[in-house]
Amino acid sequence: MSLIQHNLKTLNFGRTNFLDLIKDCSIEQLNTIPEGFKNNLIWNLAHNVVVQKSLVYALSGNKTNLPKELSIQYRKGQKPDRYADLAEVKLWKELAISTVADLEQDYNMGLFQQYKEYKTSTGFHLTGIDEAITFNNFHEGLHYGIAMSIIKLV
Repeated sequence: MSLIQHNLKTLNFGRTNFLDLIKDCSIEQLNTIPEGFKNNLIWNLAHNVVVQKSLVYALSGNKTNLPKELSIQYRKGQKPDRYADLAEVKLWKELAISTVADLEQDYNMGLFQQYKEYKTSTGFHLTGIDEAITFNNFHEGLHYGIAMSIIKLV
């Protein structure tokens, strides 16, 4: 298995585990921000999708194909400012899986020919698409850990 195949498998594994973690949560639980936290469960899931699209697609000069208002709402530095309804929760759950399959297809088709170097807020310098996909898995693991803490409180 190549490194990119391993990273895509890891991304899918993480997203599947995240969805499994929240599968029995009510809409209220998904939207609850526990004391001491800045965000909620659904925000963390949506944020992972938005950041993956930003790190991989936007920085390689490709469209993210996410609604602009949702991309803004869930990007780095934001926090929930409204209640995510059932339709939005369903959308993020679907995107959590479909964006992994899309990434694999787009990568295999050679969509990512250029990459704008980027230094992450954690100080990691990304210079290419493979590094972005690898780093994204680290980022998603952080938010999965946050979600594991939140779920104990909601």
